[in-house]
This record gives sequence, C-alpha cells and structure tokens, in this order.
Amino acid sequence: MERRFSSGFGLSASYVFSRSIDNGSVTAQPTAASGAQPQNSFDFAAERGPSDWNATHRAIISYIYELPFGAGKRFMNSSNPAVNGVLGGWQINGITTAQNRFAVYACVFRRGYGHQCGTGGSVRPNVIGNPYGGTDPSGAPFHQSRTEWFNPAAYTAPVNSYGDAGRNSLTGPGFVNFDFSLFKSSGLRSVSNWNFARSSSISSTITNLGLPNPQFDAASGGENPGQILNFVGNPRQVQFALKLLF
Repeated sequence: MERRFSSGFGLSASYVFSRSIDNGSVTAQPTAASGAQPQNSFDFAAERGPSDWNATHRAIISYIYELPFGAGKRFMNSSNPAVNGVLGGWQINGITTAQNRFAVYACVFRRGYGHQCGTGGSVRPNVIGNPYGGTDPSGAPFHQSRTEWFNPAAYTAPVNSYGDAGRNSLTGPGFVNFDFSLFKSSGLRSVSNWNFARSSSISSTITNLGLPNPQFDAASGGENPGQILNFVGNPRQVQFALKLLF
C-alpha cells in the first residue's frame, strides 16, 4: 500500500507472508541448537523443517508527516514570527518493522559431554508433552515468559536413539524495530533567502528479546533451560544533528 506524498503526508506499507523450508541452515546469529549438520547423517528427511531465518510474517511501514502548523500550513498560518519559530516547520518521519522470529529447537545436553552428538549434529530430544502448555518441571502451570519460553518438561532425552522432536519446531520471540525522527526547519537571516538550518533527533529500537536457551534437561547439566538471557538489536538510542543547507 502506498500513498504518495501530498498535503504534507506520505505512507508506504508492506506485508509479506512466507515460508522457508530446508534440511539445514545457519544464520548470522546461531544458537547452541543451530547447525548445518543433521543429527543423523543417514536420515536427511528428519531434518526437513523451517529455515533458521524463516520469518512467516513480516510487516514494514514508513511514513512522512509535516505537522500542519505555522507559516504556509493549515493552522497558525498568520502567526507572528516568534510563534512560528516555535510551532512551525516540524516534520515526523518513521520506519516500523515487525516480524516473528527465527526458529530454534530443544537439544540434548549431558554433563561432561556437552551437546550429545550422533553421526552428524546435535541430537534432539523426544517430545512427550506440549512445549507451550501443561506443567513445568516444578509442577506449576506453565506460563510463557522470558524466564521460561518453552516448557522443558515437554521433552525427554532419547536413550540409544535419535529424538523425534522436529528440527526448528520451536520459535523465539517476535522482533519489532521502531525508528522515529523529528525534524525542525528554521529560516536563517542571510543574503540568500533560501538559507535555513535543520535540527533532528532520532530515537531507535525498542527492547527485543533474544532466542531461548535450547538446552532442556537441567538435571543433566543444561543451564537455564528455556530461558532468554540476552537481547537483540541495539538498545534505545538518541541522536541529535544540525544541518545547514545553502
């Protein structure tokens, strides 16, 4: 959807619904459960699943809006120079990106052995319950949060076999990036009547959670099973700038 810039307002918005499926992939932000190798090199069919970079839903909205105040605008067009200098010449720009996150899966951990491996990559566990429901290992009802993104009690370690959990069968938190800028244009007295200054401030990025720890079996040595211990993207940032056009 697009609205071309007119009357001080312009908008562009897009939404993509997609699905990327493969039998092995690695992103620039790998987790302990990521890897291009299969758990069983003789069974590639068991690796079929969402790509590490799969983002089923992705939306991007960008906009420009000149506030209708001050000289030449709809409101306060005839205001005195002092009022116009404060309230006139403001413009808002923004780009908002939202998508669901990359896939992760629970993996087996054994004290002293790290991630238990088969003939290929990390071994996945067996699924014995609902990863997003039921009761957690302490017996309390499961409620998804940063400290327990999936229910570790829904998995059990395989014994002398490969696990039946699907590759990339768990997903991480969504990702939202919000870039916002506020501009103020002000005329400067000079020989040329097209000299002016512009100052801007930019506030970028809300807090986004990272991917959960895929190690599910804390009793065997896995630390912080299902917990999210990091953030992604940049923290909130503010930038100030002054630009002179002549």
